[in-house]
Amino acid sequence: MQLVAVDYQAENAQEEFVKSLRETGFGVLKNHPIQQSLVQGIYDNWQAFFDSEEKIITCTTKVSKTDFFLRAFLR
Repeated sequence: MQLVAVDYQAENAQEEFVKSLRETGFGVLKNHPIQQSLVQGIYDNWQAFFDSEEKIITCTTKVSKTDFFLRAFLR
C-alpha cells in the first residue's frame, strides 16, 4: 500500500483523494486551507482519547459511529 499526499490545490484533487480513500482507506491532503492549529487540536484530542480509559469503554460498549467521533472531538 502506498499512501500519497494529494495536493488540495491540484485540478484533480477530488478524484485523487477519493482514489486514495478507496485504495488505502486513508486520505492525506497537502496545501489545504485548514489552519495547522486546528489540525494539531484534532491530533491532540485523538491522542488524549487513546491515552485514556475511555477507549476501552468505547470498544466494549455499543456506540454509534457518530457518538464515537463526537466523544473524541468534543472533549
